Amino acid sequence: MYRLVAMVLVPVLLVGALLETRAAQAEAVSVILDTDIGPDCDDVAALVLLHGAAARGEARILATICCISSEWGAPCLDAINTYFGRPEIPVGTLKDAGFLDGKSYNQEIARRFPHALKSGKDAPDATAVYRRVLAGQPDASVVVVAIGPLRNLGKLLQSLPDAGSPLNGRDLVAKKVQSLVCMGGNYPGAKSGGEWNFQQDVSAAKLVCETWPTPIMFSGGEIGGGICTGRRVALGGAEHHPLTMAFENYPGVGFGGDRLSWDPTACLYAVRGHANYWKVMTGGTNEVDEKGVNTWRPAPDKGHGYLAKLMPTGELEETLEDLMVAAKPGPLDFGFNTAYYVKDGMGLVTARGESSPGNGKEKAFDRNPRSLWQDDSASSWIQVQYGDGRKYAVSSYAVTGGDKPECFPKGLVLSGSNDGGTTWDAQDTRRNEAFGKGFETREFPVKKPAAYNAYRLQVSSVGQAVQLAELELVEHIENTANVVVAGLALDRKSVVVPADGRAALNVDFLPGNAANKSVAWTSSDASIAVVRRIGRNTAIVAGKREGACAVTVTTEDGRQSATCQVTVKPSSLPAPWTFCQVNEPFVPGAAAVAGGEFTITGGGEGVRSWWERVKDQFVLVGRPAAGDCRISARVTALTDNARTSDNKSIAGLMLRESTYARSKYFMVFVTPAHDLACSWRDKTDQETDFARQSIKLGKVTLPGHLRIERKGNVLNVYKSSDGNDWGAVLGMHALTFRDPCRAGLFVTSGNNATTSTARFDNVALQESP
Repeated sequence: MYRLVAMVLVPVLLVGALLETRAAQAEAVSVILDTDIGPDCDDVAALVLLHGAAARGEARILATICCISSEWGAPCLDAINTYFGRPEIPVGTLKDAGFLDGKSYNQEIARRFPHALKSGKDAPDATAVYRRVLAGQPDASVVVVAIGPLRNLGKLLQSLPDAGSPLNGRDLVAKKVQSLVCMGGNYPGAKSGGEWNFQQDVSAAKLVCETWPTPIMFSGGEIGGGICTGRRVALGGAEHHPLTMAFENYPGVGFGGDRLSWDPTACLYAVRGHANYWKVMTGGTNEVDEKGVNTWRPAPDKGHGYLAKLMPTGELEETLEDLMVAAKPGPLDFGFNTAYYVKDGMGLVTARGESSPGNGKEKAFDRNPRSLWQDDSASSWIQVQYGDGRKYAVSSYAVTGGDKPECFPKGLVLSGSNDGGTTWDAQDTRRNEAFGKGFETREFPVKKPAAYNAYRLQVSSVGQAVQLAELELVEHIENTANVVVAGLALDRKSVVVPADGRAALNVDFLPGNAANKSVAWTSSDASIAVVRRIGRNTAIVAGKREGACAVTVTTEDGRQSATCQVTVKPSSLPAPWTFCQVNEPFVPGAAAVAGGEFTITGGGEGVRSWWERVKDQFVLVGRPAAGDCRISARVTALTDNARTSDNKSIAGLMLRESTYARSKYFMVFVTPAHDLACSWRDKTDQETDFARQSIKLGKVTLPGHLRIERKGNVLNVYKSSDGNDWGAVLGMHALTFRDPCRAGLFVTSGNNATTSTARFDNVALQESP
């Protein structure tokens, strides 16, 4: 690649070098990442992307530096670098006090993953790390990527000669840095209020934009603000991934969710240049005013540039996530709480009893060490069943007792089940444990761990009630360098599923401490059955049509494999009812009919649409209907394991113009909290606005009958306790469908990482009533 030599004197050459596509260069790009890791979780996605680029030989991470005062920023960076097998990467941190010093997911990652730095106090000063690392690199070789406020860079420019280098900061940057990639500002600029990174330290933003001596490429808020990434890391990879944990702990994202991608887009440019991803606008200067608002000036040319959209959003999202999933864990040895994501819908919690809703069973898995599950009995039990057939081998369990001595745990029995709780295998028994203080946590080993889909803890107390603040079910994660997978073992050698049905397969790695546990799942005939990986160890086999095929899991190097023989029986759905997975939810669903009862399992984002990546996703069991019609059914049950805190799991009745992901529809639905509502989409491709496109209809008691009646273009909703007395219209909306429409039963978890199941009976569809 062309190297810059006259970096300050010849702006035209600077811009030419800036526009080169780095993916074509022979050597990996040398990168220093400057990040405010903590206020937003896309910083983790950006660092994971760089580790993916490093795994592919496209990047070399020279240092990761925290630009805020949080004591957890540097340990978080250290933990992520260690997770990906690069613990030697230098970590520095801002030493100023009080600058964005709050804790967030960064504390959780630092607490859950191994690393060397105990706190930011133990990390070296950011400026010192910059100077030492830069001084050791070839001239004009380093790309600095700033994805937070620019305070560190301002300090670097103002730094004086030291033991690391005889040059002052500006001269050191001019000599060693090839370019700066800055996530900051809005372009072409002058957006009211400015952009967050520039706003946090206006003087530093001004200083960098005015005096930085190498080319700068700005990736503005408008670039990453329209791109959503992250879900593929959680949905198809190891549950103990730090990005998955960071996203789960960031408000509004959750397990398997996406986050806007301001920072990953900047890192992609740093590694690969503009390629076919963006247009690059150059030939001017980015100016920042006293309020932190930036404006692009066509002249003079100071070697500045900014990115403008070129590649379609969906393709860019795939490109970003390709690099994220390319990041491979290095040697690991730590404990992962397999119940960590239960609060986010990844498991079904049940208990013998609970004293009150405020002391409900979910409190034992909410990761709050001061909330309590309580059962007013001296002996009780609580259990969790992992979603969608996932299995984990629990090697220890940690119990946090309550706050009342008379409720402290005394006897404990941990058991596992693989048949839905019909039978239980005891894994560990404790008879006379002594919890000496309130909210004390004690951890107990399991001598012979085995993989189970459900775990139950039986608890007896010293008094008349049982309390638990937390229960952690810990799996030992061990990847040992240079240990290869010698064999794979599936938990089932054969499965029988109906068309429109599914089964889970789990794989074990032999030995369990093998370094690379990446595998691929394939079906010998995808027209008979498909297979979808839904975690590190688990895949779902979904029946498509009658026949036989084989599902095989293979190691990344292709040397080891294991096969399951799959037999698909005919669907139990009566004609003309058909099964449809609208917009293909990530976790395949299922439907079956027995004795007139429909059991439907569905995943997906929900029935909503509000950016390119979020479109309707659900399971619909329906049939054609034309003209005036009436569909009714009794909803008898809905599982509550999918984000019940915001009731995204729903089930009910729907009339829909087509199975297109943004089709017009009208539906009535119930939530796990037994809230009843109806909603609609008036126009194809319309975004969802529930404030204007829904009606709350109160509560419904399950089992409960629901009905939608269509007369002309008017749709009416009714409910009934007995299926005979329907009472008055609960909700009404006018909507015209193109006939024939689809009328049917639907289920969605509202969570792309898992599914919910609902049961219906008394299902009836009458045309021209």
